[in-house]
Amino acid sequence: MENQRIRDFTEGNIPRHLMVFALPMLLGNLLQALYNTVDSIWVGRFLGPDALAAVSVGFPIIFALVALIMGVTMATTVLVSQYFGAHQPDQVVRTVNNSLLLLAVLGAAVSAAGIVLRRPLLALINTPPEIIDAATAYLGIFMSGLVPMFLYNAAGAVRRIDRVHETVKWAVLLSGGITLMVSLLAFFRPDLFILLFTRDQAVLLEGGRCLRHLAFAYVPLALMFAMAGVLRGAGDTIPPMFITLVSLWVVRVPLASYLSSLPAFGVAGVWTAIAVSPYVGLTLYFLYYQSGRWQAKVVARREPEAEPPSGLGSRVECVERA
Repeated sequence: MENQRIRDFTEGNIPRHLMVFALPMLLGNLLQALYNTVDSIWVGRFLGPDALAAVSVGFPIIFALVALIMGVTMATTVLVSQYFGAHQPDQVVRTVNNSLLLLAVLGAAVSAAGIVLRRPLLALINTPPEIIDAATAYLGIFMSGLVPMFLYNAAGAVRRIDRVHETVKWAVLLSGGITLMVSLLAFFRPDLFILLFTRDQAVLLEGGRCLRHLAFAYVPLALMFAMAGVLRGAGDTIPPMFITLVSLWVVRVPLASYLSSLPAFGVAGVWTAIAVSPYVGLTLYFLYYQSGRWQAKVVARREPEAEPPSGLGSRVECVERA
């Protein structure tokens, strides 16, 4: 009776499983993303553009520090996903326990480092002097809550290897379709998003220009995440790392530097580079996925269910009826 309450995502209707699995994760990630967003909304609307800048300027640092731990979190997700799909519950429990301990230790270390080094880091990214004190105070408060955030991120599961291709197809269709609607809204009515944070006309104007450029990047970025999830779920984590490095440091940063130096682009060159880089990353992901090399990286496979010897099934059925 207890097993009937467990949903096996390796069997049954894939689109339905994707929605059932994705909606709680979507809501959870949305709520988690609201940490910084809600801060920005309140600060921007009630304290003004300078205070909003103080909150926003720390995001690159927060993202960089979180990225140090996300590798461990992703490794946990990969192993738990594969052991769960392979019906190896003992390995699932062992992986989760060890990962939570490791994340707690690393999270505490990163949190402490972030608190101690927050001001030098803000100075390193050329934070304006008029907001660096406020940014330092905000970043210190945020860093103190990193440990529970890392532990919260340590859950997830998704096998079977023979269902991956069908899952990818539906994941691409669903994520691409949903993201396309957001992209259209961001392109035609960017003010609806910016008004959540501020009513400053200069910010509305410049922010609208930015969102119209970035609207072209959302769909390929969503598809990149879907393809990266497939590779990581199979245990092939090196290609996503290199593809991210290429799309960010080989394409986005140099292109942003070059385009922004041209009078015809200016700051819009940065937004254009951000919009272009996901297309490069998506192309690389697709080519590697088509190669099929990621299938050799699977850590745990479910053993095929053995067929009962000839005649055994009928004897068992007779015993059950008796």
